[in-house]
Amino acid sequence: MDLQQRICDRAGEFLFFAVTPPRQTTTPERAQEIADITRKRLDGLEPDGLVLYDIDAESDRNPAERPFPFTPTMDPAEYLARHFGELDLPVVVYRAVGKYDESDFRSWLTEQPDRVLSVFVGAASRETPVATTLSRAQSLRAELRPDLLLGGVAIPERHTRTGTEHLRLLAKQEAGCSYFVTQVVYDVNAAKDLVSDYRYECAARDLAPVPIVFTFSV
Repeated sequence: MDLQQRICDRAGEFLFFAVTPPRQTTTPERAQEIADITRKRLDGLEPDGLVLYDIDAESDRNPAERPFPFTPTMDPAEYLARHFGELDLPVVVYRAVGKYDESDFRSWLTEQPDRVLSVFVGAASRETPVATTLSRAQSLRAELRPDLLLGGVAIPERHTRTGTEHLRLLAKQEAGCSYFVTQVVYDVNAAKDLVSDYRYECAARDLAPVPIVFTFSV
């Protein structure tokens, strides 16, 4: 059974290997070297899918001064197309949707092959100027590529602060999300609380919960 079908069926467990694309200043030759190294790692690990992150500055979410300046990275979709060739593995391509105007986003949606899944990421805060809102991106996906399996971001630490992250997950699920991927888990108890509240709220609404993928950094 392929990954997309397993997610839709909520069947079994699955393992992703996640990487951030190289910096925009990376030469094509070096980017290819990095991609080749990643492919060798994938051959040894045999994961169910590869995750390619889409990084945004998010200065509006956290105004604290960074220890290092933000450095833009390559577009994950372009990195996949240019440097991974015919990768025999499903790929979750993140989209920080606020960075892309609607015409570019429409083109990306219609061009994605069957092996691609996605996770849409909204703006860092309500004050962040965006080219495409998360709700609009979700609508475009439903209109143009309903077969493209959509995921959403889950933030356990935010649940500790607000107590409402599980409600965000349910809103995203109603907007078409078939799975969730957490940000890197720093607080195990926060992650457990989020999953528990999400499960109980699903039961209260007579909804089937969707898979949640936990992200760990080593």
